[in-house]
Amino acid sequence: MLSMVRGANMKRTKRILLINDDPNDVVSIVRRMPAGIEIMAASQCEARELKSVDADLIILNNDANDRKKAKGPETLGILRLIAPKVPIVYTSYQPGWVENEVLHPKDVRVVRTDQLPDYLAEKHGIVLRRLRKRAPGKEDSRISLILSYNPVDNYPEGSYGDGKLVVLSYDKLAKGKAKVVLEEKMAKIYKSFSWRNERHTIRNIFIYDGINGGEMPGKLAATLAHDVRIRVNLLACKCEWDRKVTVAESMGLNLRQVECTGNRSLGMIADVILGVKRPHSHCHTLPISKTCILRPADRVW
Repeated sequence: MLSMVRGANMKRTKRILLINDDPNDVVSIVRRMPAGIEIMAASQCEARELKSVDADLIILNNDANDRKKAKGPETLGILRLIAPKVPIVYTSYQPGWVENEVLHPKDVRVVRTDQLPDYLAEKHGIVLRRLRKRAPGKEDSRISLILSYNPVDNYPEGSYGDGKLVVLSYDKLAKGKAKVVLEEKMAKIYKSFSWRNERHTIRNIFIYDGINGGEMPGKLAATLAHDVRIRVNLLACKCEWDRKVTVAESMGLNLRQVECTGNRSLGMIADVILGVKRPHSHCHTLPISKTCILRPADRVW
């Protein structure tokens, strides 16, 4: 087993760039990082757009999911140009399948994904924390819900952070199918929850309202607000803004203006909820503060 003791001559790692297209992997590693380590996360696409890297270590995943070509090798080539002196840990669940071009650089170490904690401890003195399951009934165990008929940047539909965040979304811009998609998502919600018995488990709700959804997002937000007994956040584009203002005021919703499609803003809200930071993040541009995102929604009944 690899040693868990920091070597006397080991260079201290303070800043890490984590590149991985699997948001659950990202959230898990971010949550396990010990205090004093600054970690920034990026998708493969985001990493390829970087002009420079301010990090002591890069953890780059192979990302060869769904029998598709691995994304990591191309990203690695770009990183070697913009950050030639930063060491790279290249992770893969199947290192034997990693392309030969990854194995040649001396400053790239290929590590099996499940052995990453031991490697970080021995080579970089970083001992990942063990995560405890969130206890039911505790304040931090409550769920935040993001609902959109469009994609949410970096977060496909699913549950994240041991159930801390649930994202219900579509895998592409719904456009004319927006209302149908919303109906399907709401049916899924009401099939999964007993609102009378489980409304106390909901911490916050964020719903996107764009031009293609018509009146439906506002009505769904009002329905959820009534059933969960909280003030729901309606994140709307500027299209038909006056109508949305009228709906929000009459239904007691928190109305915030975001970009058309809402995918970027909802993705940043998910990052805030899960504690994920990204290079050149623009969370400060959100129309809702981090405090409002993280604190429990106001109870209305």
